[in-house]
Amino acid sequence: MIRPDALLAPLREELDLDTGPVDADGAPSWTISDPATGRMYRIGWVEFEMLRRWHRGTPASVAAAVQAETTLDIGAEEVLELAGFLAHNHLLQARGEKATAVFLKAKAASKEHPLKALLHKYLFFRIPVARPDAFYGRLLPWVGWVMTPGFVLVTVLAGLTGLFLVVRQWEAFLASFPFFLSAQGIIGAASSYALLKVLHELGHGLVAKRFGLRLKSVGIAVMVFYPMFYTDTTEAWRLPDRRRRMWIGAAGMATELLVACWALLVWNFLPDGPLRSVVFVWATSAWVLTLLVNASPFMRFDGYYLFADWLNVPNLQPQAFGLARWRLRRWILGDQAPCPMELTRRREWVLTGYAYFTWLYRLTLFLGIAVVVYQAAFKVLGIVLAGIEVVWFILRPLVAELRTWPKLPKARLRRRNIMISAGVVVVALVLVLVPLRHRISAPGLMGAEQRSYFYAPAAAMVAALPAPPGSQLAEGAPVVELRSPELEFRLEQARLRVATLRWQAENVGQQRDMVARSKLFELELETAEADLLALRAEFQSLTVRAPLAGRVHEVQEGMRPGDWVPRGEPLGYMLDATRTVVDGYIAEEDLLRVQVGDTAWFVPRNPDLRRVRLRIAQIGEAALAELPEPEVTELGQEALPARKSQEEKYVPVSATYRVRLVPEEPVALGPGRLEPGHVLIAAAPESFVRMVWRRFVGVLVRESGF
Repeated sequence: MIRPDALLAPLREELDLDTGPVDADGAPSWTISDPATGRMYRIGWVEFEMLRRWHRGTPASVAAAVQAETTLDIGAEEVLELAGFLAHNHLLQARGEKATAVFLKAKAASKEHPLKALLHKYLFFRIPVARPDAFYGRLLPWVGWVMTPGFVLVTVLAGLTGLFLVVRQWEAFLASFPFFLSAQGIIGAASSYALLKVLHELGHGLVAKRFGLRLKSVGIAVMVFYPMFYTDTTEAWRLPDRRRRMWIGAAGMATELLVACWALLVWNFLPDGPLRSVVFVWATSAWVLTLLVNASPFMRFDGYYLFADWLNVPNLQPQAFGLARWRLRRWILGDQAPCPMELTRRREWVLTGYAYFTWLYRLTLFLGIAVVVYQAAFKVLGIVLAGIEVVWFILRPLVAELRTWPKLPKARLRRRNIMISAGVVVVALVLVLVPLRHRISAPGLMGAEQRSYFYAPAAAMVAALPAPPGSQLAEGAPVVELRSPELEFRLEQARLRVATLRWQAENVGQQRDMVARSKLFELELETAEADLLALRAEFQSLTVRAPLAGRVHEVQEGMRPGDWVPRGEPLGYMLDATRTVVDGYIAEEDLLRVQVGDTAWFVPRNPDLRRVRLRIAQIGEAALAELPEPEVTELGQEALPARKSQEEKYVPVSATYRVRLVPEEPVALGPGRLEPGHVLIAAAPESFVRMVWRRFVGVLVRESGF
């Protein structure tokens, strides 16, 4: 602890002090630049006046000089606080054994554990490639005209002209896209995108150089195995004019937009080939991806620095996060600590909302990265890396914040807020721990236990409809009579061939030259008789008969005698309404909660029908490979998610099991084939935590095949 009369350590001689931007409240600021670490520190008027008199030697002398020579009223405590800040950031000269020991201790504390260092490098690290300051200095006079308003105006006109020409040949423009679905196209797109990123970084560097800044390095930054180009423009924080800083931050995206405008125009005049494909990427997807990623203010890319300068809030995320944590403690614990920043009410809510949206964005992003990392790596490494993403980015900040709460002074906390928050936590725990979920809701269809379609066996003409819809038929009774002139012709030809071969076989003994061929005639006759038998069976199948005893439903609407139907065309269906069943479709995670004999209810979609009490009669032993009834995908909110396969069949998106239920009382079916609705099964109670745990274990078991 430094005493008020103790000598102050002098500032390091190589530090730079520059005029900074005006703060949001209109107060002036200054920037301390540390060339050794590349860090910059923003200070206000009070700190600046103290540093001007730092040579006075002691905290008391510095405070007295500030009071005498300015309108500020400060004491030695403020000087001591500034001295602590400077010492903590190693901005003071270290003299003597004690200062050296403090420096060595801080250096030792800054060393990371090897595993932690590896973790940081896995998440994000930079590889400097070159020091480009001299290169940008030589390049700027040659390309400075690109940053003039005249060139920007010409570029906008070029983009509009290119868009007009592209619209006139829109189909040819879109035809360029399928090329990138091939291996050669993917390589070309990646190369052109990388080249555009080089131009992006050139834009940052050239604008920074135009404003007189020094560029320290360019290179490659790797974030979770994804390489990106970077240009170190840290010196931009020395600029007092925030508009210039915003120009530097927006220069990369502006460069890509300029390239896109000219690429859109040039594409119209290039022949088909690799160069035209590269230009197509620049004119379309590349700049869109840049805006989606770089323009986001929630990650520390260009959009973040633009947003920070627009709000005129340096170190935006640390300050916004601190404000959000203060507000959170105030809501939950009633913490009466003063606001860490002097802000208007509106500005406070803007920064707080930004912090909460950033947390939500990062939660979604890091969970997505965890999934991508798991899928990209082999399973053991994927699980480890995905776990690191979840623990480091999601759980660690949450635990760190919760660990600070018991350390808060109890005098600052309000009992009322704590009691309300505790009550909310208790209610939440009850909802997730107590088994409350005792019903399973699933899509269902009620219909006859026996039902069957009948189809056209061949391309044929409808000859007669002896059984109109609603007819009660015995099994095997004719439903539709078809006629096929082609089949009749083939049948007549087969009969003539059989008759001819039989005559030849019967008269083979009367001609000597035919005796040797008798065996051949017998084989040909057997083949012809088999063909005739098959054609007769096919001919008889033209009379479509009832596949079961029951009622005819939905003979194809509008079908009349004389109409032609293709082979396999569904002509109608029949059902036996003497026994009604309900088919419910439940998810795999609910399979262990139901068993044969459980009670259930069927709630028809038709509000005019009553609920039906059921019991489970059968549970499917395997997940459905396809849905037997496509109607189950058309039940609105209760619809079962499914996709169409190449065979035009409906395949469930997730593992789904069919449960067959029977009514406890007879149910009269309406005229429809199936009655849609949903099934409510009285299953074993289950808590939310147990459900999540079962799903988690299920994923582990499914993915444990290393």
